[in-house]
Amino acid sequence: MDMKIERVISVFDNRTNKLVEEIIIDNLTVEELKGIFKQKKNDPKFYYPYDIGIKESRALGRLLKVSFNHNKFIYQLDCFQSG
Repeated sequence: MDMKIERVISVFDNRTNKLVEEIIIDNLTVEELKGIFKQKKNDPKFYYPYDIGIKESRALGRLLKVSFNHNKFIYQLDCFQSG
């Protein structure tokens, strides 16, 4: 069975830190992620979690047609194995 990697934007409530939504972003390539995030050492395929700040959310918003509200939510890029 092939290992499938899924990437999501995890959306957390700013006050409670509870997960309120996961936005699937499997259509973004590693190359596109490299253009948005400062890549962590030893993470060539963006498997580690990454905080999504205002700069990153602007770029992601343009690519994904998603809006971000940093006053209400905390955003994080996450990756996990499925299937």
